[in-house]
Parts: sequence; C-alpha cells; structure tokens
Amino acid sequence: NTTTKSVSNFAQLITPSISLPTLPTGTTESSYRIVSFPYVLSTDNKVTTVYNGAPWDDNTKAAFLWWDPTQKGGAGDYLRYGTQSGIQTVDPGKGYWIMTSTAVTPSLNNILAPKYNRSNLYSMTLKPKWNEIGNPYPVAVSWDDVIAYNEVVNPGALFSKLNVYDGTGYKEATDKNLLKPFEGGFVKNLSSSDITIQIPFPDQTSGGRTSIIGTDISQDAWNISLHIQQEGFTNELGGFGMHPKATFAQDRYDNFNPPRLMEMPEVNFTNSEFPSVNFSNNMVKSQQEYTWQFTTAGILDKPIQLDWDLPTISGSSQQLFLLDEEHLKLIDMTRENQYNFTLGSKSRFRIFYGRNIERKITTLDVVVGDPYPNPLTRESRTTINVALPDQSNEYQVNVQFFNGQGVLIQSINKTLAPGIHPLEFTFDNQYITSDMYYYRMSVDSGKSSKIFTGKIVKP
Repeated sequence: NTTTKSVSNFAQLITPSISLPTLPTGTTESSYRIVSFPYVLSTDNKVTTVYNGAPWDDNTKAAFLWWDPTQKGGAGDYLRYGTQSGIQTVDPGKGYWIMTSTAVTPSLNNILAPKYNRSNLYSMTLKPKWNEIGNPYPVAVSWDDVIAYNEVVNPGALFSKLNVYDGTGYKEATDKNLLKPFEGGFVKNLSSSDITIQIPFPDQTSGGRTSIIGTDISQDAWNISLHIQQEGFTNELGGFGMHPKATFAQDRYDNFNPPRLMEMPEVNFTNSEFPSVNFSNNMVKSQQEYTWQFTTAGILDKPIQLDWDLPTISGSSQQLFLLDEEHLKLIDMTRENQYNFTLGSKSRFRIFYGRNIERKITTLDVVVGDPYPNPLTRESRTTINVALPDQSNEYQVNVQFFNGQGVLIQSINKTLAPGIHPLEFTFDNQYITSDMYYYRMSVDSGKSSKIFTGKIVKP
C-alpha cells in the first residue's frame, strides 16, 4: 500500500485483508504506543470492533485513551475507553494511546481505503493547545512537509512540531522519523482558536521546506538538542537556541512536552517574557547574550542524565555554560556533552550564552551548595560553593564550624563580589575529635541577610 507522484488516490486494498503493525504486548509504560486507524469499517468503528481480542474488561491489562482538548474548560484531559464518559469509537485522523497484554491484530475484509488524493487532501481541525492526532493515510507522512505546505496554503495556521512515542520516549516526527501509517502523535495549536490544516502526501510541498538549523553557536541561527534520560526512557524533545525570526512567545521554532500520561523525564524551559508557557525546545531571537532557565521532571531521588550535541564555534569567542543551581556545578557545554545528577524537588538549571560570559554567571538568588567531599577525606578538607546574585556590589560571608558538642572550632570571614565562589576549608587535626560537624553560613548584602546550615561527616 504505497503511493508515488503518479498515483492519484487510493482505491481499494490490494489484498482482501490488512494487518496493523505489530504492537508490543505488556502492561508497563514501555508497552504503550500512540496508534491511528485511517479506515471506516462497513460495520462500525467501535474500539471492540477495530481492536477485537484485547482484554478490555480488565483495565490493568488493556488501556485505550485519547486526549480531548475540550475537557476541563479547554485545558484538556484524557478520556479512557470503558468509562461512562470515555471514548467509544476509533476515528480517522485521531491518535490514541493503547496498551494491551494480549496481541491484537485486526483483520479487515475488503475495506475501501480513504478516498483522498493530491487534489483532495485530508483536512484536520486542531483545537487550541494540545491535539492527539493520527495519520489519516495508509502511507508515511512527513510533518516537515505538513508545516511547509500549510505555510503557503494556510499561512494563519500556527501549530507546532509533531511529537511521537516509540516505547523509549518522545521524539520529533521529522524526515528522519516520519509519521508512519497507523501511528499517531501530539501537535500543539499555538493560537487561541480552532485552525484547519491540510495533510499533504509525501513530497507534495509548495515553496520548499524549512532550512535546517545547525549547531554553530557563532551564527545567527542555531539549535542545540538537550536530551534527558531516566529509568530507561529518553525524551528527545529538549533543546535551546536562536533564530532571527524566533520570538519569546511560542512559535514554530519552539517545541513543547505533550500532556503527561507517564512519569517520563522532561526538560521544561521558562522565560520571563512569556511566563505562562513551558517549552521543551526554547528558541529565542538572535542576540549577543542570553540566559535560559529550565527545570527537569521525572522520578524524584532517581539518577538522571542530560546530554547534548557538542556545539561548533566558527570565527567568534562565544561561550556556553550549564549551571546546576541546586548543587552549584558549572559545566562548559562546548567541552563536555553530558551531566549526571539525582533528581530533586529543587533541581533547576540555567544556560549562559555570550562572549566572555563565564565572568557574568550568577544565580537568581543566594545559593549555597553541599560541602564536598562529604564525608571528609584524610586531608580533612572540604569545599562549599556559594553563588551570589548581581543584586549588590559585595557580600559579607561568615562561616562557622562546630563539633558534635556544639563547640565552635573555626570561623572564617570573607568579602565577596557577585558570582560563584568556592570556599575551601581545612580542619586542624586537633579539632577532629567527633564523627559529625556542623556549619553555619551567613550571607549579608547590606540590605538583607540569609543563614544556611548543614552537616559534615568525618568517617
């Protein structure tokens, strides 16, 4: 069931029956897929007809869900088959989450294929915000073609990239990862009202495709991917960059994390110019310096990994740094391409871009990192990083150390400028008499003062 430029439309299935692509069987998160069904059966398109044989009477062994963007006053919510207000039919053009512990392969006898051709394309209405859509054709669709085609025929229809799921995490549906037959995904309507888009056949574009954005951070247009991995799942929707036509608001250069169904890891960017939206890939207008802010989501207290493509730099001294604000760790993203940490409730990050930007790196607030090493080593030396925001010319920092009996054993005073400073401390062996030590750090800006406390272990 394929098409070429010479084929005008789909008439009828060549064989008397067709089998959907094999779906994984199981009850775990990796068993879910987003499926679609482009046919209208002669009987009906009930879930039990299209996917006959699944154990629909046991919601622990089978699930069928659709994101309805009209629920909760337009905020959207999932509808589930088998509930009183759930979905009942499988409609062409829609995508559905499916999970089944039993193999499901519907047999369709002499079913007419969708009667669409290059002069009569499928029209799809997208509600504001998220839409779970499906491939309306029994051939692969390029979402790059969909965007390029509608930029010409529907220039007012502003919508996002398409995000698909393969059991290991989310990915963008691009020419390297097409929207396959019987597959669905999530697309976001970026406007506040309904829009109607047309779905072209392969290579049926007008006006060419969007040019590829590279990774050279010295250029006006660049984009760096930022993938996140946890517990066997990888979310590839993250990234950041610049483009002359990008805006601070949501546009086609950005991407977004679909409505959560599972505890898959996410990267969520925010910006003060458009605070109501979280971005997975945040593209801003080209400029000499910029700072991105993002948080990570996933399973708390579990290891997590960020990785990115090393950027290229031609003819400039642009720098790119990742700052873990919780642990005060700074990573040169032009030299390292991954960062590992344990996800906490306070995990937050900033990315700094610009020339000689390392000297301008600060945090939004006073932050004190954990002592390291902790427990102490034989050298009885530890370091505590302190980050001071650009809210004062200088800070008075006082650190006091106490033994397990509460006796003051050491006190240090420093005057520091805004920025990130490592404070190193060496304990005199005569004071190393207990297994636990405590510290108290006060940071005074002249306008306000903050106190931080913690423990240091001596093995």
